[in-house]
Amino acid sequence: MNKTELAGAVCAGSGIGMVVGLIMGLAASPVVGTVLGALSAGLLALLGLAKDKLNVTDSFRVAAFGISCVIAILLGITIRTHSWLSPDPSKEIERWTAAKFTAEQARQVVLYERAGILQKDWNVSAKAQTGALSSSFLFATPGADDCGYLSSERYPQVSEQLGAFTQKGGEFAKMAQVVQQLPEASKRTVLDAALALRCGK
Repeated sequence: MNKTELAGAVCAGSGIGMVVGLIMGLAASPVVGTVLGALSAGLLALLGLAKDKLNVTDSFRVAAFGISCVIAILLGITIRTHSWLSPDPSKEIERWTAAKFTAEQARQVVLYERAGILQKDWNVSAKAQTGALSSSFLFATPGADDCGYLSSERYPQVSEQLGAFTQKGGEFAKMAQVVQQLPEASKRTVLDAALALRCGK
């Protein structure tokens, strides 16, 4: 067995595995499935899996790919969940205070950017995207899932859910205005039914 050829196969498999694993671990969007699907045919050829029979070099390449891919996935998930690549919240507060905001306003802005939690007396555009905008995501689609954002599971009080509908604007705000006129016992049921129709569930 040629040691140089074997080392090259291991390096190639490890490199491909790291790329694929990090994409999968850092991503928080269905677009990853499309990307990996497009790469799958090329991966089969690169790893030697398109052959009828694998030789020793191909086997080492596949093994290196699998091991490095698992390690890279775990690393990517850790980076994403702990936001290791995201700006430090204290630095973000300093950035906003440098822009002439008060310390309290800066904290509220950062809280809104990080978690989508909004102070009651603030008005936000319906097009604003919030929550995890500063997180370590490679691919993400924040703010696009109205079904999850407006779900009653997020709001213990129906008044809070109505406020979220109002902030979304458009048809959601109109629905909130109509529901406000209903008896208290019916508001939650109507909101959930409207959201289910909107989401096609």
